[in-house]
Amino acid sequence: TTTTASLFDIYFYVKLVHVIVYGIVSYTICHFTVFKGDKYLWYFRQFEKWSNADKLKYSLLTFAFVAGSIIIWLFSFRFLPKL
Repeated sequence: TTTTASLFDIYFYVKLVHVIVYGIVSYTICHFTVFKGDKYLWYFRQFEKWSNADKLKYSLLTFAFVAGSIIIWLFSFRFLPKL
């Protein structure tokens, strides 16, 4: 079955199987790269050593990357054919 959602008059057709597969893949990647062996604790210790200027710099870079990705994603719908 297909679910339809609308955002800014853009329609998304999502199948449940795709959501499940992407969820399993995402969980697996996170588990092996971050959570296995408590690797995230090592990262937290490294982040605590950063100066405030470094924290601000990387926070702004992260925000710019996320905002830019969302803007590019939304802009890409202009090139899809009309349904």
